Amino acid sequence: LGRPCPQPGEGLVLAPCNEIHTLFMGYAIDVCFANKDGTVLKLLREVPPWRMTLPCMGACWTVELAPGGLGATEVGDRLDLSIRD
Repeated sequence: LGRPCPQPGEGLVLAPCNEIHTLFMGYAIDVCFANKDGTVLKLLREVPPWRMTLPCMGACWTVELAPGGLGATEVGDRLDLSIRD
């Protein structure tokens, strides 16, 4: 909240996290829920502002990206994150 829309190649990692909301946001986001091993459990594309998601059972962390940021990612894929400060 209070941040501009992520640019291509950027995202926000939330951990621990198994649900999100887009209340007070001014843009849509792509969302990826993954378990502790990085296996993708659920994908949400272009979640509009003012929405809440249901909890994703088994998810330990969530990645929020700009719309289209999920690309060809599919449920069952395994993610490897490079995190920058």
